[in-house]
Amino acid sequence: MVQRYWCCGPKILPIVVQRIGIVTGGTNVSLGSSSGSQITGLNIPSTDQLGNNRIVTDGTHSARYCSIGSYQDQTLAPLPPTNLTANANGAAIDLTWSPADNVLGTQPTSYEVFSSTTPNNLPTTSVCSSTTTSCTVTGLQPATTYYFEVEATINSATGYSLPSNIASATSNSYPTAPQNPQAKTLSSSSITVIWSAPQSDGGSPVTSYLVYVGTTTGKESTTAACTTATTSCTITGLNPSTTYYFYVVASNKVGTSANSNEASATTGTSSPLAPTISTTTSITTNSFTINWTPSTAPTNSPATSYLVYVGTTTGKESTTAACTTATT
Repeated sequence: MVQRYWCCGPKILPIVVQRIGIVTGGTNVSLGSSSGSQITGLNIPSTDQLGNNRIVTDGTHSARYCSIGSYQDQTLAPLPPTNLTANANGAAIDLTWSPADNVLGTQPTSYEVFSSTTPNNLPTTSVCSSTTTSCTVTGLQPATTYYFEVEATINSATGYSLPSNIASATSNSYPTAPQNPQAKTLSSSSITVIWSAPQSDGGSPVTSYLVYVGTTTGKESTTAACTTATTSCTITGLNPSTTYYFYVVASNKVGTSANSNEASATTGTSSPLAPTISTTTSITTNSFTINWTPSTAPTNSPATSYLVYVGTTTGKESTTAACTTATT
């Protein structure tokens, strides 16, 4: 990245490149080489393009001028970029600005972005280089206000412009935890988990939710059992008659939230308990009606159908169901 250096005093004119020689004097002065030979045809106006007094040196007047024996032609340097704006984009901040040419109409070829968390202490090392009028600054801390300014350059001979206006933006944060998780048993091998969206998305929309599951409270797996963009998820492949514990996290461009509260549910048994025959009523010489009491457990995995087997000898009923029904 580019390092920038300023002439003595406040930020009046940047001195970044090109040690040319010793100024030999005068309001409109000519440059002489360090050996004293004259360089012709290169006159320096007494003020720069902004109307500031030209910073030159003869190596002695350090009170008014910078005694560094160098000169940068600010007449050829670009004007400062304008209309710098900053907008948070997850863990990054997007910057845009308007270019400015120099007095000869030459457009800048590159820009350097400088950033700080305080408005009056921007560092000398750029955080982004760009050949366009935009830049995305990454690697920022969440929920932190950053200040930016931009400088333009045409080439190494002209140096850098004065800084643009200062723009600021606060980076987005993580979402808060999902709310009100609940778990509902569907079968002996599946449980559905539902929840509500976080109270805050941290300024960056939630893109997904991750559900973690375990068989011991507070010791859920570190690998998500389900990833979804909605606020519900069905976990399958579970063991019968087992209590499972769940928590949910929300994710956005910045990262993931804290864990939600824990929810739990117990899967159903692998098969329902046997019904109890209550009455057998003869209707005709070749038919009868059977009534029974349905299985009362497990209530979280109710029977879906009943099969009736018939035989003429106790304990030796047919292996083929004589009737299949969803009623009792």
